[in-house]
Amino acid sequence: MKLSTKVSIQKIRVIATYQRKEDNPIFAALLQSAHENNDGLTIEEAQECLSGTALNHRMWSNILDRLAGQGYFRKEEQISKKQRYIRLPQKTYVYRLTDFGKETAKQKTFFKSMKGELEVWVLKDEITWFPYPIVKIKERVERNSKSTNEKTKDFDIPQKQILSFKNGDYRIDECESICMFLREEDLTLEVKASQNYVSVSIEDLEFELKLTNNESTTKSDLEQLFLTQEYQEDYDEDGKVVFVSFDGNVQFRRKVKLQEPQIGEVSFNSISLENIVFQPSTKEDAEKWRLAWMHRNLSEYIFEEPQFKVLDEKIRTKFEPYWELDDLPLLEMNHYLENNGDNYFYTLMKLQAPQLLTY
Repeated sequence: MKLSTKVSIQKIRVIATYQRKEDNPIFAALLQSAHENNDGLTIEEAQECLSGTALNHRMWSNILDRLAGQGYFRKEEQISKKQRYIRLPQKTYVYRLTDFGKETAKQKTFFKSMKGELEVWVLKDEITWFPYPIVKIKERVERNSKSTNEKTKDFDIPQKQILSFKNGDYRIDECESICMFLREEDLTLEVKASQNYVSVSIEDLEFELKLTNNESTTKSDLEQLFLTQEYQEDYDEDGKVVFVSFDGNVQFRRKVKLQEPQIGEVSFNSISLENIVFQPSTKEDAEKWRLAWMHRNLSEYIFEEPQFKVLDEKIRTKFEPYWELDDLPLLEMNHYLENNGDNYFYTLMKLQAPQLLTY
């Protein structure tokens, strides 16, 4: 299943202090070591694990202080039992991973601190099932590009949170209050559903769709959502069945075209769902459906009543909710065909010809 639509975004120029993910195996190894050491390291432990005598105590102190300043560690004074009674000339510290540091360590990445102009692409209208309102971040290199004095609507750039895009990961630390509107644009939003996974993509942003209690959404979940929108109380979510009045269509499994299926606030282009189960709404609809089905599917000549009864019992199993349907007498089937004109003549002959031949 694939859905698509257009959504509007605003391109905004901001000046920000931010961090960009980069490959730095040394710092990544340092964070990983801390994570494996109960989320904390001392200068001595860092030196012993990673550099030996190649980097001295002061160098490691500067490295860890720098990472603490960038939000990876929280620097805490370490007080041993001995220090409680004896005042030592030099304080010792332990560097404990912050939540940001733990997340970065798990991903085995490192973020480089930067400051400058960013072009941020923000959803014009809120979509509640998006992880954040930003669909793309890129560092600006166009210094003389045109902009307008038009103000943007208020928007919140998620700060102190890792924002993941196809072109890289960013973490916004602080934005200046003044920003500049560049332009507005429509982008294609796509939702692709396989059996157990539904992905959402727009420009550089791609994520798994989770609609209920942060649980993964499946293709079946989307089908149920769309069928409920289309048929409302006539769709049974538990049985995955649509109950309808008989409209002349005798098929129990149908292809359903949905004009504007919706996920939350977003309407998508039309799609078709295959093999949707339909059943009659009432017993009266079931009786009409059965007669029409018998007319369409009567392929053999009926020579006697028991032969017709076997066929009737076979057909009745297709109407699961109405298993209590009364037996269909052969005479009633004759009357139904006789009263529906010339189009039913050949079916009628399959019932009456054997009787005429044996009269």
